[in-house]
Amino acid sequence: MKRILTPGGLKKSDQAYYGYKAHAKADLRSKLIDSVKTTSSNVHDSQVTEPLLTDSDKGQELYADSGYSGKGYEATYKNM
Repeated sequence: MKRILTPGGLKKSDQAYYGYKAHAKADLRSKLIDSVKTTSSNVHDSQVTEPLLTDSDKGQELYADSGYSGKGYEATYKNM
């Protein structure tokens, strides 16, 4: 049996949104995407930071918009 994924929803300024978000991490040197995660729209961006990072990211700078910050973000990045 195939499982059909339905998009999560969120409400912003009395407007409902349904769908998905793509989160990508690219290598600064090669400019190639090396990790991609897809979430429903109701998942906060900060919850995807850790799954995108790998051991090869240790010691490297991380550039992200403010949506990827939060309580877990700082702890995750300090461990890198």
